Amino acid sequence: ALYPASVLFLFSLAIIIPNPLVKIPLIILSPVLLFKLMFMEAFIFLAHGSASIGLSLKSFWTSLLYSGVLVLLLVIWYLPVIYSFSFGIVNVKSVKLLFKTVRKPIYGLVLFTIAIGFGGYLYSLPAYNDMWRPQIHVDAHYDMNKKESKLTIAGSEFLKNVQVISDSINKTYNGSVTNEELQFDFDAGWLKIIGEENISKGEKHTININWQLVSDFSPLNVTLDIKVDTAQIIDVRSNLSYVHIKDRLLFYWYGDLPETLKVTTAITVEPGAKLIQNLSGEYTKMPVNIKVISDLAEVRYRTKVTIKDTLDFQTR
Repeated sequence: ALYPASVLFLFSLAIIIPNPLVKIPLIILSPVLLFKLMFMEAFIFLAHGSASIGLSLKSFWTSLLYSGVLVLLLVIWYLPVIYSFSFGIVNVKSVKLLFKTVRKPIYGLVLFTIAIGFGGYLYSLPAYNDMWRPQIHVDAHYDMNKKESKLTIAGSEFLKNVQVISDSINKTYNGSVTNEELQFDFDAGWLKIIGEENISKGEKHTININWQLVSDFSPLNVTLDIKVDTAQIIDVRSNLSYVHIKDRLLFYWYGDLPETLKVTTAITVEPGAKLIQNLSGEYTKMPVNIKVISDLAEVRYRTKVTIKDTLDFQTR
């Protein structure tokens, strides 16, 4: 809030102070902190945050939506700057005279020539270098209930000389955004739940859970989603951090995780309710021998394993 407030403060001073020698520097300096916040802090924060969660633009519509929201945000963000500069042009005679002068056709032709020349220079540069690199996501998914496997390769932007090598595939990508499923059959049953749960019956039933979420090796993150089929979860008691939203209870682990995670929780529900558990784990290890080679792109490998089960306590 301090940075936008500084814009209004300096702009207000520029309006109050009549001296043009003071007014012009105030108008020029007013947007500096606003630009600093957007281009040196906000954009970097959003870029790092998007990269850390694996967000990428994989289709035309997501790119269009992202660009539209960004344009709208920048238009709103720049309104104070547009107002302050417009005020300076109209109220400072020397600046107003300068802008009237550059409205002549000869100046427009010069600016047009500069724009064309600079555009040609940019066109000659490579689309990517070591400072701007596209992302390639190699994502595998394995459903342990259905024994179904899927592997996709997706590029965030244009790809150049990207080679995919495996035991059965050797292909090269050159072109626009890619989101292609590769034909692989694999087994990635790396995750399981062991332990027990019991029910204390009464006016409201309490389900006591004592589980261990066991992975074959350390996961990148694990999500346990517990849902009630017909009613809401009335109460939760757990020493773990969780998110409780009506009929759903969500646990999430990430970072440098051990191979075994303990879950001890008591859930109060209506009599006759069933619990539906959805467990997923994400790994940096791939279930098949595959390698993506690119001189310019950053390659990220992920495997997601999911399990679903329904716990019926009516017969217990």
